[in-house]
Amino acid sequence: MIIAFKKYSMIVGIFCAAHIAILSKLKFFPYPELFIYSYLTKGSLIPYKQIFDQHFPGLMFLPVNFASLGIDTVAEMRIVSYLLVVLSHLAIYKISKTILKNNKLLLLPNLLFLIWHPSIEGYVLWIDSFAQTTLLWSFYFLLRKGNKNSFLTGLLLGLTFLLKQTVAPLTLWFSDLRFSTFCMDICIGSLERLLLLDFYF
Repeated sequence: MIIAFKKYSMIVGIFCAAHIAILSKLKFFPYPELFIYSYLTKGSLIPYKQIFDQHFPGLMFLPVNFASLGIDTVAEMRIVSYLLVVLSHLAIYKISKTILKNNKLLLLPNLLFLIWHPSIEGYVLWIDSFAQTTLLWSFYFLLRKGNKNSFLTGLLLGLTFLLKQTVAPLTLWFSDLRFSTFCMDICIGSLERLLLLDFYF
């Protein structure tokens, strides 16, 4: 069991390295808004009053954003993009281990992600890039039992909602998969983010 785990983990590591190698050969395109809005927010401009934009504030308008963290160059954004790819591969692998009973198919989802992601604008860094990763981890915690994991599912869904409003229906779908305590935890986890947002603005 331990040997098999190490073998699969090593292969996932190889997939990650290959994925990053492929992306490094493509022209990287981080959306300009990631730089501009974070810079304006760091300069004390008030989002939605002095900065006009339709997006939720998850990445650009909160006090902790790319500019405040010192991530303000294309090279640094590329590293962020690579980190998201690695985290997504890890989440996909863990989800596969939880769902798939056939070890021969265990790494197939990672392989498909490696093949498809670069060809469907994987070289682009935008809000969707972050939402993809947080949703994958949210689904992984959903599959695990326990109130702590249920709360983490709700917390990550709430975070994803701050990035992408269109994930709101997923909250209802996830809630349908489990009831009682899970519904309460997922609501608390999601509402926590919205309350923080309300206090800030």
